[in-house]
Amino acid sequence: MNLDSDTVKDYIEDATILNENMNVEIARHIVSADRNHMGVVVGDDKILRGVISQSDITDAQDLKSKLDQTLSEAGLHTKEEHVIKCTPDEIIREVVVRMNSAHVNKCVVVDKGNRVIGIITRQGLQQSYNREVRIRL
Repeated sequence: MNLDSDTVKDYIEDATILNENMNVEIARHIVSADRNHMGVVVGDDKILRGVISQSDITDAQDLKSKLDQTLSEAGLHTKEEHVIKCTPDEIIREVVVRMNSAHVNKCVVVDKGNRVIGIITRQGLQQSYNREVRIRL
């Protein structure tokens, strides 16, 4: 793993995609089962609308009244303009610096049209590094 030359495309993981018109109750179950405890919220056009974490749902005020609402109506997710995102061709070091500055462990990977490709995670990067170290030993 070379932080100065490797690009995001080498470390993309599948993202749990949630449509913004999905019911909050269904999204809650999907997010709680996701290994990253998060979902990437998209519109019908597959364009990023935001991210929602398990804590976004469980910490929500008056959650019971929002369970029948769509994700868009409930407004529980972090909106797109506040999401840390990157493109597949970006250098890993640059993305890690942005993640560190924002104090987040995940970054949404999007194409030039802001359509979701996947995510990269701090844990995934660490696992890749650990595998490489073991191979060298």
